[in-house]
Amino acid sequence: MRDFLTVIAFLLILVLSAALAVPYFIDWEARRGEVEGVLGEALGLPVRTGGAIALRLLPTPEIVLSEVSLGESGGAMLAARQLSVEVAPMPLIKGEVRVIEAGLDAPVLTVRVAEDGALTVPRPRSVSAANVAIAIERLGITRGEIRIENAAGAEIARIGDIGAEIVAAS
Repeated sequence: MRDFLTVIAFLLILVLSAALAVPYFIDWEARRGEVEGVLGEALGLPVRTGGAIALRLLPTPEIVLSEVSLGESGGAMLAARQLSVEVAPMPLIKGEVRVIEAGLDAPVLTVRVAEDGALTVPRPRSVSAANVAIAIERLGITRGEIRIENAAGAEIARIGDIGAEIVAAS
């Protein structure tokens, strides 16, 4: 029995070591299209990344994207220098996504004013049934900016240097 438990412990250590090391050996930039597709499917918005992509599995799953944008280019969109998302591992087993902490560095929210005066913001398109509910516990925003543009795309107002820490404990 002791030898059996030793083998199980060794295998567990091996699996945890692999989960810790393997993400560093994967070229995530080469899989940029897949990463953007999965995120776009989950969020219901087109997602584009232009910078580095980093993924960590332990101690908690975390993805960091650089030069990321959500929404249609030339329209209402959200762009950020860096987006980091840390996810709780246990809800993933149930098919849920609970974001422990998310951070946006230098996000720029572009809002369009239509001819009739209505504001156009990035809105999720209809998402597939495969999507899961996403809950965010903590969101940090640093050096944020809101740009308001007219229907032709000319800037009419700008609100800058936005910083916020948004917490939803429930």
